[in-house]
Amino acid sequence: MIYLRRPNGYVGFIVMCQIFISVGGSIFIICEQLAIFGAVDHQHVAASLALLMLAAGTGIMVLSFFWMLLIKNINVDKKEQVKTYIMAPKLSIIDLAGFLLCLTSSAIAQEQHPSLPTYKCTTAGGCVQQNTSVVLDRDSKFARGAAGSRTAADYAAMGVTTEGDALTMYHYVKGDNGALNAASPRVYLLGDDSKYAMMSLLNQELTVDVDLSALPCGENGAFYLSEMEPEGRGGAEAGNGYCDAQCQGYCCNEMDILEANSMATAFTPHPCKGDNCDKAGCGYNPYASGQRDYWGPGKTVDTSKPFTVITQFVANGGRLSQITRTYIQNGKQIGGGGTISNCGDEGSTGGLAGMGDALGRGMVLAMSIWNDAVQQMAWLDSGNNGPCGGGQGSPSNIQSQHPDTHVVFSNIRWGDIGSTTKA
Repeated sequence: MIYLRRPNGYVGFIVMCQIFISVGGSIFIICEQLAIFGAVDHQHVAASLALLMLAAGTGIMVLSFFWMLLIKNINVDKKEQVKTYIMAPKLSIIDLAGFLLCLTSSAIAQEQHPSLPTYKCTTAGGCVQQNTSVVLDRDSKFARGAAGSRTAADYAAMGVTTEGDALTMYHYVKGDNGALNAASPRVYLLGDDSKYAMMSLLNQELTVDVDLSALPCGENGAFYLSEMEPEGRGGAEAGNGYCDAQCQGYCCNEMDILEANSMATAFTPHPCKGDNCDKAGCGYNPYASGQRDYWGPGKTVDTSKPFTVITQFVANGGRLSQITRTYIQNGKQIGGGGTISNCGDEGSTGGLAGMGDALGRGMVLAMSIWNDAVQQMAWLDSGNNGPCGGGQGSPSNIQSQHPDTHVVFSNIRWGDIGSTTKA
C-alpha cells in the first residue's frame, strides 16, 4: 500500500513513476507481440514511445529519491515518514523488475533458426561462406510455437531440416497421432543481422545443387526470389512480409529460378509495376519448347541423381538483357537449358527491364515444396508442358503413393558470372 495521506509531494512523483513504467512497459510488450505475429508493419513508433515513457518513469523515480533526501522539514512523524519512504517505491520497483523480466524472457524465446551456410563469390576472391540461416514463413500451421519463438522441433514438424549447407524439405510429416500432415513448408534465407539476406543479382549468377529425385508428378520443389523488404514487414526473424507476383501478402517482383519435379521444370520471371504483375510470367520449359528427352530420369538432365543449376542474369548497359540456364551433372556442363530475352510489356508490368531493376535492388531467396488440388500442377508437367497424365498430380495420389516426397537444395552460391562454378 502507498500512503497518500501526507501531501509531501514525494508520493505524487512515485505514482507518476508507476504510471509511466507500467503503461510504457505494457505498450512495449504489446508492440513486440504484434510484431511477432505480423499484426502491424510499423510498430516501432509505438515501441519508441513506450521506451520513452519507461525512461521518463525511471528518471522520475530517481529524481524523487534525491528530492526526498534534500527535503529537511517534512511535517510527518518519523514512523509515517519511513513507511512512506519505503512503501511508496515498492510497486514501482516491482513494475520495473517485471518489465525487465518480460524483456529477458522474450529475448530467451527468440526463434531457433536452422543454420544454412551459403557462399558469396567473386571472380578475384573466390567464394566466401556467409553466416546465413532459414526461417519458416509465419503461417506454418503445424509448427506449435508462435512465429518468432519456434524451436528445432517446430521446424521438424514442418518437414524442414538442415545439415551442413544442405536444406531438406518434406511435404508430408507424421504427426503425433500417426497421421500424415501436409506440412508443405516455405522458408526464407536469413542473414546474420536479423534481416533477410538480400541478393543483388543484376549481371550476376545464382547457383544451387538440387536433388529432386523424390518429387513425382504434381509436386513442385520451388527455389525462387521475391522482392520482400529486408526487415520483413513485421520482423524477418519471425518469417513475416512474404510477397510475390500472385499478390500473396502483397504484390512484388518474383523470379522463379526453379520450379520442378523429377518429370518437368520451368524457370520464370514475373515482373511487377506497382500492383500490376505478370502473373503468368514469361517462363521457359524445355518440354514445352520441344525438348521431350531433356529432363527426367535417364534423360539429358538425369533427375534421378543430383545436379547443379546455374542461372545467369546478363546485363547490357545496366539493363537486364537475358536470363540463361545451364546445368552441371557428373562433372559435365549441359547446355540447352534455355534463354529468356523478352518478358512482356515494360509499360504495364515492367518487362524484363523491370525484373532487372528488382534484381539490382536485391531480392530474398525463398524455398518451398507444394502441390495443388485445383490445377494438380498441370501447368508445369502435363499436356504440352510435361509427360504426366491426368490424376497423377492430385495431392491424394501423391500422399498415398509418395508419402516420402521431398527436395534437397544445397551448396547455394551467388556472385560474379563464372565465379560460382570454379573448382
